[in-house]
Amino acid sequence: MESFFGAMDDRARPLLGGKMEINLTAIERNFRLFAGPALVTLVPTIILVTFGEVSQTNPYMVGLAAVLRPVFLGLAAIALMGVIWFSWRLWLIYRWEKGDLNGGCNNCAFVVKHRSGRYGNYSECLNCGSKREGWH
Repeated sequence: MESFFGAMDDRARPLLGGKMEINLTAIERNFRLFAGPALVTLVPTIILVTFGEVSQTNPYMVGLAAVLRPVFLGLAAIALMGVIWFSWRLWLIYRWEKGDLNGGCNNCAFVVKHRSGRYGNYSECLNCGSKREGWH
């Protein structure tokens, strides 16, 4: 298919009505890996922004802002931990896609987390969610 500027590139094909491929496995993987860190980062940030504005505009909250300063610092520390957690997961994905990471999962060779459940110890993959008996 020719466009006004010449031959159409494959990257522009979905924009112009061509076949669009969506990798649902990658969407599920990204949700599984990054939903927790995103919540740990966003919730304290939203609280900080909301109460920071309220404490500056409301005259009754000005005195309370000085008392809640350690709470605000704690929320900022939690948000920073969420950013670090998010960055660590990105680093794991980068190493796995590059081939440097050899995890314990039999399905995708990604990193597993070890858990103890009702029927004993088991390992759960962070990427595909598969479970295996015992710690590997």
